[in-house]
Formats: sequence, C-alpha cells, structure tokens
Amino acid sequence: MENIINFQEDLYERIVKAKTNFKKSPKERITKEYVDSRLENLEQLWFEFLSGHKDLFRSYNAKDVKGSSYVTKNVYDKAEEMYLEYKCDLKTLSKQFESKLIVESNEPKPKVSNRMHANYPQINIPHFSGNYQEWTTFKSLFKSLVINNECLDEIQRLHYLKCYLKGEAEQLIKHVPIEEGNFERCWLVVNERYNDKKWICHHVLKRFLSQKNLTTESSVGLKELVDTTNECLASLASLGIKVEEWDMIVIHLINLKLDPETRRQWEFHCTAKTTSDELPTYQLFVNFLKERFSAINRLSQSNKPINTTTKIKALHITKTVTCVLCKENHKINQCTQFHKASIDARRKIVTNNNLCFNCLGENHSARECHSKVKCRVCKRSHNSLLHPKGDNNGNNEASESIASSSNDTSQVVSCLASSTLTYQQVLLATALVKAVSRRGENLIIRALIDQGSQSSFITESTVQYLGLKKMSAKGRISGCEDNTWRCRWSLCRSSSAQERESSSDIFTGNRREKAKIIRT
Repeated sequence: MENIINFQEDLYERIVKAKTNFKKSPKERITKEYVDSRLENLEQLWFEFLSGHKDLFRSYNAKDVKGSSYVTKNVYDKAEEMYLEYKCDLKTLSKQFESKLIVESNEPKPKVSNRMHANYPQINIPHFSGNYQEWTTFKSLFKSLVINNECLDEIQRLHYLKCYLKGEAEQLIKHVPIEEGNFERCWLVVNERYNDKKWICHHVLKRFLSQKNLTTESSVGLKELVDTTNECLASLASLGIKVEEWDMIVIHLINLKLDPETRRQWEFHCTAKTTSDELPTYQLFVNFLKERFSAINRLSQSNKPINTTTKIKALHITKTVTCVLCKENHKINQCTQFHKASIDARRKIVTNNNLCFNCLGENHSARECHSKVKCRVCKRSHNSLLHPKGDNNGNNEASESIASSSNDTSQVVSCLASSTLTYQQVLLATALVKAVSRRGENLIIRALIDQGSQSSFITESTVQYLGLKKMSAKGRISGCEDNTWRCRWSLCRSSSAQERESSSDIFTGNRREKAKIIRT
C-alpha cells in the first residue's frame, strides 16, 4: 500500500510541477500546438492518478486506507483541484487560439504568389529521414497537425511536407514543384514507400521479443523492460492490431525475462490479487513492476557504502629490555646476580623462565636456536655461562670474556603500523619490487619502506602468491604499549630492482643474507 501511496503523491507533484512550468513559459513558445500538447500530458497524468486511486481502494482494506497519509493529507482532493485549475487555464488558451484562427480564415486569401513569401506558422514535428521505425509516429503527427488543419491550404501542406522530409524520403519528392494539386500526389508517393505495415509489425515484434533477460535485481533493467514493452504495444496498436487482447501473452513473455527473485515475487503478488478462476491483467503486471523497481531503487540508495579511506601512520618506538631475574634494564647474560649464582642455580633460572640454553633468549629452545655461537669451553650447543662443573678456570675465563664483550645496546627498535579512520588521504613511501617466485618467475609486488625497522615482514598472502617455502619459527614482534605478537614462520628470499641495483644487508626472520633492493 505504501508504494501505491508514494506513486499517487508523485503523480500529484508532477501535476503541480507541470502547471508551475507552464506559467513560466515565454510568450513566444505558447502556441495552440503547445497548449494542446500540455493538455494531452495533463489528461495522461490524471488518468494514471485515477487508476492508482481505484487500485488503492480495491486492493486494500478501506479502514487501513482511511488511516493512511493518503487520506489524512487529502492527496486526492488536492490533485483534483489542481487538475481542474490547470485544465481550465489550458482550455481557455486553446479556445482563444481557435477564435483567432477562425477570424483569420474568414479574411480574403491572398494570391498564391504573395502567400508563398508569407511567414508560415511554426509546427514542431520531428523530421523523417526514411527510417521505417519512425514512420508511424511521423505519419500520425503530420496528419494531426498539418493535414487535418483546416487553416492550411494544399500549397502550405506541401511546403511543410518538403520541410520535414530528409535524406532518402526527401529524394522521393525533391523535384516536385510546390503548386496546387501536388500535395496529394506527393503524400501518396511517400505513403506507398514507407507505410509497409508488414515490415513495421515485424520490426516492432522483433524488438519486443529480443529484449535482454535480467539475471539479477535491477531497477534500471525493469524500467527499460516496461518502457520498451509499452512502446512496442503502442506501435502495434497504431497499426490497427488489437493488442488489448494480448494481456496473458505479454505477461508470459515478459515474465520469462525477469530475474528469479522478481518472478517469484510476481507469483506471490498475482496470487494475492486474483483468484484461481481469474486471469491477471497487463495493467496489474505493469503496476507490480513499477512498485518493484521503485523499491529496488530505494534499497540500493540506502545500502550504498560510505566512502572512507584509511590513514596509515608509521611510528618508531623503543622497548626497554628487562632482565627476567633482577628486572633491571639489561639482558640476563649481563646480570650481576646471574653471574654470582652457581652453575646449577643458573641452569634452574634458565629452565624456570623458558630461556634458550644456547643464547639465553626468550620464546625458543636450544634446538630451534639460530645463533651460531657455541660454548667457548666445550664448543657444544649451550651457553658458556651454563657449562657444567669440571673446569672452573675455563668457566671463570669464559664468564669474564662474555661479561666484558657484552656491550650490546639494551634497547630494541620496533616498528608499529597503526591505522585511524579518516576521510583524508596520505601518501605512503612505497616501491614496486621485482620478486623471484619459487618457480623462477619475476613477479612485481608492492613494498612499504620503513627505514627504522630492524626486520623485514611479508604477508602470508604474498608468500602464497610467490610460492615460497616457509620455515617454522618462534619469536615475538614488539609493538606499541609494550605489546608483543608471536611469529610462527620465517623465510629467506632475494629480490631485485627493476631499474638500478645495489647490494645491501637485510634480515628476514632470524637469518641474514645478501639481497638486491630498489633504491627510491
């Protein structure tokens, strides 16, 4: 019901707008033909409004209709009043033009020689260039505005006929002089050439049947389907074909071209509006399609996503390394308490804190450690500070050597990429890198350049795109606010520049290799 009410309100607004635009029309545009065209348009709008009004009260409960905005806002009364006012204005002007033409026709006609140099009244008719598809429309307009116009004589009609024929059609009567008695002959010649009802009917039916099928819900597609069907039926009716008896045939053919969901909704609508012994009408089908494409159009407008962009900020932060034993800002191999502890106590500290026995690092075991440094006493895979008792001198010597050479910085630089929602754009430092896939192919990928990052990172989707082999790895990635994220995989790969090349050291995971990178 809401769709019909919206359609009725739209028709009322169109009547109001038509009257307003007519009032604004310049005087030179207001002719009898212009007024008649406006009057025909008004009658068409009022006919559709009355049809919708009847459908509303016929299809829905009267109590529900009376409680709707259609009745409370007096839409029908306002539309009827506006229709009568507008029609009265147009009728008045039309009669004035008719009276003027009658007075002019009673005056003595000038001679032919003088009439040929007179300014003929302007009649707006589309030009006809010989296209069979346009003949029916041109013929109807020309007969209504020129042939049936009693104010025009034969010479004037022939003049208009020559003016509105172009191209191939113009060549048919190009050499016929404008004289008395030649109009009927010229009009007959043009009719015999282009009034081929069989050809026109064939073309119209071909256009009607060749309309494209809809696979998805589309308001534009439904509108084109309805408009083209109405045009074809009007053209066939102008040929004298009784298309008003084709309702079920047209409904069946158009229904086959609808998308599955619209076809399903039509079955529900048809079942609700008709009984089992009634056949749906073409007008009911058209009204359903109009409501359908209006609803789809409104839904598509409300579901449009808001265009937003993401601003990326690259920040560099530092995280202080904390000793697991004394909680001071240094590594455990630099801790005084750890050095003072016995070998057994050191081993217990490492075990309780899940540290690596080889490098004393976190989040991995000695078996998974990538460090190449071994025990300085026995050259085995454990830290020199954890060497078993047996050679105290060697152990003390190794302890002093490690303590004196441990001048590493106590800070780790990490890279954080944070995103905030904004409606502005930002230019990022990126580069197109030529990466070698596992199959040896050179593929172009986009890289984000962060000169402050100590490690290189790659997305898993890019790894799959290049077909690279992953290696299991355990580690932590430090970020903002002392948060850490676990790293599951690492890999080693080389890349080369597209233009000039240079050699540089890069880190991928926990392994070091030579690679070629782009200079930007």
